[in-house]
Amino acid sequence: MGFGLFDRFGDYVEKADRILGYSIAELCLDDPEHQLHRTQYTQPALYVVNALSYLQYEQENGPPDFVAGHSLGEYNALLVASVFDFETGLRLVKKRGELMATAQGGGMAAVVGLSLEQIRETLAREGHADIDVANFNAPDQNVISGPRDSIERAKKAFAEAGANLYVELKVSSAFHSRYMAPARREFEAFLAGFELKPPRMAVISNVEAREYSDGRAHALLAEQLTGSVRFVESIQGLLRRGVTSFHEVGPGNVLQRLVDKIKKAPLPAETPARRDVVAQTVEPARLAVEPARREVVAHAVEPARVIGSEALGSPWFRSAYDVRYAYVAGSLDAGVTSPALVQAMAAKGFLAFFGAASLPVDRVIDAIAAIRRGVGNRTFGVGIAHETSHPEEEEALVDALMGAGVTALEVRGFIGVTRALVRYRAHGLGRGVRRRILARASRPEIIEAFLAPAPESLLAKLVQEGAISSQDAAIARTLPMCDDICVDIESGWLADYGTPEVLLPLALAFRDIAAATHGYAQKPRVGMGGIGTPVAAASAFLLGAEFVLSGVVNAATVEAATSNAAKDLLERMGVQDTDFAPCPDRFELGGKIRVLKRGAMFAARATKLYELYRHHESIESLDERTRRQLEERIFHRSLDDVWNDVERRLEPAERARLERQPRQKMAAIFRSYLLDGRRRALEGDPNHVVDYLIPAAPSLGAFNEWARGTKLERWRDRTAVQVAGAILDGAADFIATRFRIMLPADAVAAKPARARANGSVVHEM
Repeated sequence: MGFGLFDRFGDYVEKADRILGYSIAELCLDDPEHQLHRTQYTQPALYVVNALSYLQYEQENGPPDFVAGHSLGEYNALLVASVFDFETGLRLVKKRGELMATAQGGGMAAVVGLSLEQIRETLAREGHADIDVANFNAPDQNVISGPRDSIERAKKAFAEAGANLYVELKVSSAFHSRYMAPARREFEAFLAGFELKPPRMAVISNVEAREYSDGRAHALLAEQLTGSVRFVESIQGLLRRGVTSFHEVGPGNVLQRLVDKIKKAPLPAETPARRDVVAQTVEPARLAVEPARREVVAHAVEPARVIGSEALGSPWFRSAYDVRYAYVAGSLDAGVTSPALVQAMAAKGFLAFFGAASLPVDRVIDAIAAIRRGVGNRTFGVGIAHETSHPEEEEALVDALMGAGVTALEVRGFIGVTRALVRYRAHGLGRGVRRRILARASRPEIIEAFLAPAPESLLAKLVQEGAISSQDAAIARTLPMCDDICVDIESGWLADYGTPEVLLPLALAFRDIAAATHGYAQKPRVGMGGIGTPVAAASAFLLGAEFVLSGVVNAATVEAATSNAAKDLLERMGVQDTDFAPCPDRFELGGKIRVLKRGAMFAARATKLYELYRHHESIESLDERTRRQLEERIFHRSLDDVWNDVERRLEPAERARLERQPRQKMAAIFRSYLLDGRRRALEGDPNHVVDYLIPAAPSLGAFNEWARGTKLERWRDRTAVQVAGAILDGAADFIATRFRIMLPADAVAAKPARARANGSVVHEM
């Protein structure tokens, strides 16, 4: 939390350290004493990170028209409005956290799927008069607060009332309820010693759901401890005043999602009394200029100002990896995403993963060293694929990556969480070591597995073996297996036929459920892979993706480590020019990969071999005609010669095993054609072009079509950075065009000149 901000705003960090008496950066980034979950530490940490996040936001976007916060966030809203300075706000928050930490014995629970009225009716009907409603978060999502045993007993009542979800929160007391009265009284006395100035802009109060008025700050901040957070009414009030653009500042996007839910619900009718109250809280001069302010807010949703290429996706993703763009160049097998490609992407603020799958460990380590020489302190990662048949090879590679200090791992083609991944994730957590995992998945059950904490059985086994410490395991139980989940039908050998448009909303829902169930401090981010065009990227972001990932499209770039002959074929492919073929590394399991069909016969020939493997017990059981066809049309030599070559590459024990298992021997012979196809494509063997195994996907065909007639039409003129820039820049333009259609003509014409200052990503690079 706060990664990239502490160095940028060092003077504020020094002030915070002096007031708190400890390093705020160390607490947020490393948490060596495991204190961050304790409210007396959580609250100051959030206040500081929120404040620094706002400083960055204001530098890039200018000041907003209104500010509001949710519970603790209200202090940051008041800071923005100059009610107090940074140091004063931190002193108030520090005291608030200490007082709230002393309250014990209470609990809270999130209730999803019932309206506020239904919650109140349920509490009254079931006799839970000792429970208060603490947070009005969304029309169907609220939080209750009260004695812990009452919160536990209420679960049954809410299930019977039809709640979709009832999650007891990991808190130490009943916050925002009557049970905080002792803390409120002490906080009132503490507040009296500080001068709180009138706000210089409109601040919406949590407890009153309306604008702060002069002289009310002391009372409202004290009342907030015992009062409800009326977030729904606060947002509805802003909507009534013509606000259309909301920006969440700080870690995560929880509030943005709540706002989206509130905006979708119909606004309730406003009573005359309520309108009178609003009129009393806003001075006449401000009411007189309100129409002009609404016009300014309308400009704010015109994306050329707020949806530049660098603003697409999640700011938390960009901050977590210290990159400029929420865009990932995913790994391609056999080092096709080369050190040169990774270096180029990192230099321009993109995250890229070297393709370690199908490479020997020593080549991977050499590649990592080469990348480091070129990127310095910039972030990069390594991509691996699941070794179903050879878990020991997966273990050896992961062990080498940990030894090489790789802290970002992209995983593809996994059918579940493995021992090697759990060890990578958990080892060193107790010492403050943090390794990130970005998981690419194309099936719901795999997405769910990576969004959950590491399996308890694997953690216990690793502790017993001494591979991780008990402290490592304890922390791992509080974390999801991945930091980022990427819905991607290009993700590996599973070769599913699902669509990202279906899987992405499902993954977002799974993520929210997992976060609520396990109480994660930071939700995993959800992205979409297989991106090849600006419209595809724009669609992903509009569907809620927090980052996008390109895959095969990067194989037809200058830096890609495959042959020019393969790139020539990829450059000419269309969306229809792919087929499914057996995967070399998953041949016996029936695993398939999508490969280039145009200009190649690999898919048809490899499929023929797999069908023969399925229906025959050995090479000797093939009839003479079939054997001759294989030798003449596919292998171009005798099968005995093929076996001799395979045999020479095997260890003695493996060779003896295959001699005893004729069917597995046949699989090894047939698999050699697939492995040769990969090698021939990488080397550009001119004698076997039709036998090239070239991974491909419709996304590259779509990019080729989109790039036709532009400077990116030929792969020799494409760099991975230019491809990424063109996709993101085009996505921003696409979104801007759609928003422009929805805005009034005069709002579009009146677009501020500064809104055009973002520039094109392609031009910047």
